[in-house]
Amino acid sequence: VLLKQRLTEMVRRHDSLRTYIDKNRLIQYVSDQVSVNLKEIDLTTWEPERTSHHIESYKNSYTHELFDLNQPPWNITVFLLKNNLLTIFVRFDALILDGRSIASLMLELFDGQQHDIQTQIEENEVENSLSVHQTDMAYWERKFSKLSSIPTLPWKTPLQHLPTSLYQRNSLIIEKDQFKQLSKIGAKHSLFKNSVIMAIILEGLSHWNTDKSLCVAVPTLPLYAGPFSNSSTFIAVEWKTSDQFAEQANRLQTEVLEGLQNLSFSGVDLARLLFEKVGTAPVLPIVITNGLSWPVLSESHPIQQLDGLTQTPQVAIDIRFSTRNDGALIFDIDYAQEAFPPHMIDDFLDALQLAIKQIIDSEIFSFDLSNFLSELQNKRPYFKNNESNHSSIPLENNAKQQNQLLDIYLEVIGHTPNKEVDNSTHFTHLGLRPHHLKVVSKRINETYAIQLSPVQLIQCRNIADVEKLLTPH
Repeated sequence: VLLKQRLTEMVRRHDSLRTYIDKNRLIQYVSDQVSVNLKEIDLTTWEPERTSHHIESYKNSYTHELFDLNQPPWNITVFLLKNNLLTIFVRFDALILDGRSIASLMLELFDGQQHDIQTQIEENEVENSLSVHQTDMAYWERKFSKLSSIPTLPWKTPLQHLPTSLYQRNSLIIEKDQFKQLSKIGAKHSLFKNSVIMAIILEGLSHWNTDKSLCVAVPTLPLYAGPFSNSSTFIAVEWKTSDQFAEQANRLQTEVLEGLQNLSFSGVDLARLLFEKVGTAPVLPIVITNGLSWPVLSESHPIQQLDGLTQTPQVAIDIRFSTRNDGALIFDIDYAQEAFPPHMIDDFLDALQLAIKQIIDSEIFSFDLSNFLSELQNKRPYFKNNESNHSSIPLENNAKQQNQLLDIYLEVIGHTPNKEVDNSTHFTHLGLRPHHLKVVSKRINETYAIQLSPVQLIQCRNIADVEKLLTPH
């Protein structure tokens, strides 16, 4: 009863919930009529197992259903269950509302929190808008003057030949304490939380891309006061893998901030510019969405979010990150099923989890996925060998090299050599600690002229593992 009452008030209050799309004239218009798109399904007499099966089946069709444009393109469907429980489905079309607006409306519906929505002119609607537009266009043209291709992930079907697809969501949760530690390590390099997360995503994803560089879309929301609507646009950023991960992350942060200063030429304008350069559509099939600032219900609230899905035409994969109401970090990957081979999204989430664990364990803002990727290469048909994956070449027995490496480790640790210690002895038995690894890294560089980072070395269990890292060099 309360939900119906609040929803009716919200439709009356928010123009966006009374916005119609005229598909013939290609315009939006706001109606004065208060029409509540609420559907109720009574399952109070059903047994739990049958109820669960029905709701899951309904969800599969609900998430991909097209809106009837004779009504505003949104819907709320409520399943009435035993014991006064409700399961609620909510769906909005992005033609009328962006992610932040939807999150705010959900807070108002379920928690009664209303937002001040007085209309005011956006700051970018000022005099000289034409000259600003030209300046911003020059910025983006200069920035992408050398761009020649779209990302080449191992697409199951070439994207230009993929007219439509069903979408699916896979998720990863990083608990609150781990997220805090990760943020602190990034902050030592003057990185915002979103920059830390985006850098890890892009560096991880680059290992699936042929040339190890990526150009991706980043949705942005201008800060303004006004009615809830779809005010989002997007900028594009490039990521080029380098040995200096923290420096590259700082460059990314600067690039995003610069992009936000050039928003008058973005979104559709930017996509058109990139299409003219590369000649292939879609030009930005990868999207990274930052939802850290979106409002959420309290942890103790009787309504809890269970699942979601975002589908965007012309986007093969939307990597979304946000915080749960208990402070945990959530990665939600919404992807076109026809675009990706089996297991790839799961493998990528595993890589993200491993990268974050390495950073937290080592307290160094860097990570190394070479061992993980080497294993992937052996078990996944889709995973092609590229520059990011070194082939495992067996080392010939080299007693001198083994002794040199062992001597370096024993000397740095302060462990006396003896006959019971060899290249298979686990480093923890020798007393190796994370702070030793910087010195070991320096000594290896001095001895072999090979740079192995502490993050790479922390993955090694013994001298034999270190030899495998030296092999490609």
